Amino acid sequence: LKARGCCAVVGGKGPAPIFRTSAPMASDEVDLDDDDFEVEIEVEDPDAPDYAGEDDEVCAEGELGDTERPEVEGDDPDRPASARVKHTLSLNSYDATPDVFFSGGGIVSALSQGPFLHLLSGVRANTGARGGRYLFEVEVLEKVPIAQHDLRIGFSTGGSSLFIGDSSDSVGFGKDGTYFVAEPGQLTDLQRSGACEPLLETPSVIGVLLNLDQESKAANTISVFLDGFRAGPPQPVPSHLRGKALYPTINFRGLTLAVNFGHGGKQLRTLPFKCQTFAQMAEAHHEIARHDAVRDGMAKLEVVVSIGIPEAGIADFTRCFKEQHTDFAEISDRSFAEWCQKSGKPKLATQDKAAQKSLVTLAVAGHRNCLIAGVGQTLQRSEREQLLNQFPSTYRKVALVAVGEPSQSHKQWVRKTLEAEYEAKKDIFQRRQLLSEASGVALDDADNVPPDCPKFDDTTWALPHDDTSAPDVSPDVLSSIFSRFALPTDAEGFDDIRYEWSPNSDAQEKLRRWIVIQKSAFLVEGLEPGEWFRSKLAAWKEERKQLREGHLAFNNKKGKGPSFEADANISGDLAGVGNIHDFDGQGTPLYANFRYEDWVLLSWRYELHLLVHGFATDAADDDIPGIHMGHVMHYFKTYFGVTCEPKDKLGVENIGDAVKLLREPVEFIDKGDGQQILHSSLEKETPFEVFVKGIEAYRRDRSRRLEAGDESAQLSFPRPTGKTPGKGVPFKAAPAGKGVTSKGSPSNSVPAKAEPQSQPLSSLISIIKLRFW
Repeated sequence: LKARGCCAVVGGKGPAPIFRTSAPMASDEVDLDDDDFEVEIEVEDPDAPDYAGEDDEVCAEGELGDTERPEVEGDDPDRPASARVKHTLSLNSYDATPDVFFSGGGIVSALSQGPFLHLLSGVRANTGARGGRYLFEVEVLEKVPIAQHDLRIGFSTGGSSLFIGDSSDSVGFGKDGTYFVAEPGQLTDLQRSGACEPLLETPSVIGVLLNLDQESKAANTISVFLDGFRAGPPQPVPSHLRGKALYPTINFRGLTLAVNFGHGGKQLRTLPFKCQTFAQMAEAHHEIARHDAVRDGMAKLEVVVSIGIPEAGIADFTRCFKEQHTDFAEISDRSFAEWCQKSGKPKLATQDKAAQKSLVTLAVAGHRNCLIAGVGQTLQRSEREQLLNQFPSTYRKVALVAVGEPSQSHKQWVRKTLEAEYEAKKDIFQRRQLLSEASGVALDDADNVPPDCPKFDDTTWALPHDDTSAPDVSPDVLSSIFSRFALPTDAEGFDDIRYEWSPNSDAQEKLRRWIVIQKSAFLVEGLEPGEWFRSKLAAWKEERKQLREGHLAFNNKKGKGPSFEADANISGDLAGVGNIHDFDGQGTPLYANFRYEDWVLLSWRYELHLLVHGFATDAADDDIPGIHMGHVMHYFKTYFGVTCEPKDKLGVENIGDAVKLLREPVEFIDKGDGQQILHSSLEKETPFEVFVKGIEAYRRDRSRRLEAGDESAQLSFPRPTGKTPGKGVPFKAAPAGKGVTSKGSPSNSVPAKAEPQSQPLSSLISIIKLRFW
């Protein structure tokens, strides 16, 4: 049998190299002449690189393995010691997840208590290879019994994600033999299942070979060996990673590992060919991680606390600091949540809130520089003091305050970042277009839209964040802690406090104004109606009762004559009206011509006026300008005990439209920073008669407009189901609730019906006529 590419047989004996599992590409089932024996072999795709000779053969006779397959890799020439890297190649403690422990002899393990038992640990070497062919080895020494074991071994670029398969900046093999690989802009998933034998099924020394030697037949590939035997065909390094330095990278969970980079040429298992180890790397091929260069020049470890206002650029400032100080380990709720997400355990971030203290302890034990971020914690003095107490005196404690107008250097960083992100998006867009044209795979409509070129000016200082981005602090948490926010002082134990953007005084004022805005943006906890509101509410109930009695009495008089349906002749200057219940001295009330809509408007106007002044009285905080538009419904129910229903009562969609319909005295005014605050143009102790006069003026205005042909002046509110009040009859108020919650909703809080009393027969007849109407 001849096959193009990498062929495989199962089993095998002898010193020559063989494949111990089938290759992963395409499969052909081959029937041999021996009826009692059948073998399935898999071969590479015909378009794949030819790593084997055309004359290679695979035979099977009774027992497998009598025929050996030549290895595609050849021997490396000896390299003089003078040409090798001079520094010690090792795993980089500055380029690892915080839970990783390092021991002598290349032993590496991770914390296996609490949430860390479920997280994927990651570590990268301190040196990457740009060329040549080099090997490193990993052996599993111990498995934590109750852990969900995992192992990924491969390579990644410096500064990229520590997790193999997380982005297109890494390649490697998983515990089940999957090859993790990705191309920017790829149209289909490029991961390859079964690329090699499973890594954890049997105790083995795992050798990982990176071949970047352009003169080799297997150039730009990665291979895996188990106990010196090839575990699968070489897998290609994606084209976009070629020419970049690739650093050995390991991800593991529930394992203790021994990692060998081959110092002194030591190999745990001999390969079928002579190979240089990573520790024997040529000087010309290596790249050293920035972390080591930074660490060598540091005199003292630092803990930096990043302090800023939520959603005001502090997340961008923290990201900028991280990019410029790669040796700092970030400790924050955001970074922990990201770690949980990449470990496949996103819910763990919300279930365990005690992880941060352990992370600080781990960072101190590992002699790591630390960046403490997270607005909810760093803006509270008590939280900052607790944090600083966890760090010994060997750490220099620094506060970086990013509040106010960003610095020019930060704006320049934002601009460069936006440009780089645009170029990356444009490159992916062009790649996908070419791939689609070559493969015939249709793109979605969104993929056919090129990215927008960013525009910059002096006001560009923040990176865009989409709706899916998590806030700096969740609203629920922020509402309970924002009042305790304060900028740092020397008394807290900081060795240095730097105001990176605005100076101290401007930053303090910026924070003060922000807190004032939040007081309106968030509900006042524990607020209850006070004495002033309760007394006004009781008076309003009495006014409703008097209005209803006056309205019924007037209609009784009208009912005695044939023209009782006609409107009363009410005209003249409203300012001169002294008694709204008898404005003309002949018993005619000013509200004689009120219809259902007028009574509803009166209730809404007066009750919202009471709400504005009652809230201001009870909140008693000069920093709170009033009720935020988004909180009117909440506070209405708090004060009146019923739900505010603009849709059901006024026929409008929301409270903003309801206030526009009322016209006066309440309105929403803009207090800046997007704050819309409910305001009443009338004084707190404005007499009730003023509201009745206002409704009469509104009614007259609508009548004039209707007579002029303006149909938009016609009001028609939804009526309560099952009730059809007569012309001009006030609708019955809602029943009283408990305590101060005995208020009806605005549309129902019209004059309350008087208590049943003995009435003349004529009055009862009039009432029957009205209800019938």
